[in-house]
Amino acid sequence: MQREFTVSTFLKIVNFILGAAMISFGIFLFNKPNNGGAVIYFVPLFMAAMGLFVIINAIRRKVTIENGTITFTTVFKTLDIAVDDVKGVKIDRKVLVIVSNTPGTPNIVIRNYNDLNNNNELTNYLTGTFSDLDANELEDEKKNLLQDPNLGFTPEERQSKLDNAKKIAITYTVAGIAVAIATIALRQPIFTILALICPLLAIPIIITSNGLIKFLSNGKNSVYPYVIFGFIAPTVALFAKSLAAYHFYNYDSFWLPFIGIGVVVGGLLFKVGVNESLSNGIVSQGILMLCLSLFYAFGAVGQINCGFDNSPDQIYKASVLGHHISHGKSTAYYLYLSTWGPCHENKQVDVGSKMYYSTQIGDSVKIDLKPGLLHIPWFVVKKS
Repeated sequence: MQREFTVSTFLKIVNFILGAAMISFGIFLFNKPNNGGAVIYFVPLFMAAMGLFVIINAIRRKVTIENGTITFTTVFKTLDIAVDDVKGVKIDRKVLVIVSNTPGTPNIVIRNYNDLNNNNELTNYLTGTFSDLDANELEDEKKNLLQDPNLGFTPEERQSKLDNAKKIAITYTVAGIAVAIATIALRQPIFTILALICPLLAIPIIITSNGLIKFLSNGKNSVYPYVIFGFIAPTVALFAKSLAAYHFYNYDSFWLPFIGIGVVVGGLLFKVGVNESLSNGIVSQGILMLCLSLFYAFGAVGQINCGFDNSPDQIYKASVLGHHISHGKSTAYYLYLSTWGPCHENKQVDVGSKMYYSTQIGDSVKIDLKPGLLHIPWFVVKKS
C-alpha cells in the first residue's frame, strides 16, 4: 500500500484560524504597556508559540505508508516502523497504537487519529493486515479466566459465574443511574438514602465476586465486568444536590467527617478494587478512587447534615446590596447580602435563577439558619 493520510482540510482551516487568533492575541498582549518587568512577557510569547505550534502541527501531522514502512510525522518527531516489524495494532475511539515487534523500536501512538483524512481506510488497512492485539489479549484473558480452578471445577461452571458477575455489574450500574436520576428529579428522602447507600454497595459486590467484578476495567477490551459507573452516578447526584441546595455557614466541623468518609471509602475501594491488569497503574487507580470517594464524602456529609436536619431553624433578615451573574461552563447567580444574625460581614451567596430575577437591590430576604445534624451550621436564602 502506498498512501499518505494528512489532517483533514476542514480541521486544517480550523487550526489555522485558532493558531492565528492565538498569535494575534499574544502580539496584542506583548504590545500592551506593563510594569511587571520581563516576566510579564512570558504569557504573550507562550501564547504566540502555542499558536504557531497549532498551525505547524496541522501542516506536518501525517501518516505515510510506502516502501514497506509506516511513518508518523508531527512537529517535533518522526517515527517509523517497518511493516514486517509490526507486532499488531490497538485501536480505540481516540488512540491508535502500532506496536513494534523489535526491542528498542518505539511504538507509534497516534492520538485523535479521526482528525486524519480517510482515517477509515487507514484503520481498515491496519486491522486487515496486522493482528488486533486488543482482541488477542481479550481472548487470552478469557481463556485464563475459564481455566482458573478457584472459579469452579469445569469451564462451564466458570463461564456461568462470569455471566452472573456481568449481570450483577449491569444491574448495579443501571440501579445507580436510576437512583441518581430519581434523587435529582423527585427530591424524596428515600431516594437520597438510596443514593447514600448505592455507592457503598460497590465494595461488597466486588468482595463477593471472587475477583470477577472490578471497580475499573478496560471495558470492551476486558472480560471483567466493572461497577465504576454505578458508583459515580449517585455520587454526582449527591454532590450536585448538596452543592446547589445548601450553604454551610462555616466549615469548622465539616472537615473531620468529610476527610474521614473520603479516606475510609477510598481506602476500602483501593484494597478490594484495584485492577492490576490495567495499563494506567495502581497509583493512578488509587488517585481516581480517592477523588471519587471525596466527591461522595462531600455529598454524603451535605445530605446527612442538612437534608436530614429536622431541628428548628433560626430566621434572620438580610438586605440585598448587589447581584451579578457569572457565565462559564454553567451560569451562576449571586446575591450580595448585608450582615445578618451571627454573620457580621457582607457576603455573596449563590441562588437559583428564579430567586435571582425576583429579587431587587434593596429588597429583604429571609435567612433560615440551622445547626445541622452533624453540627455543621448551614442556611438557605428565601424570599421574605
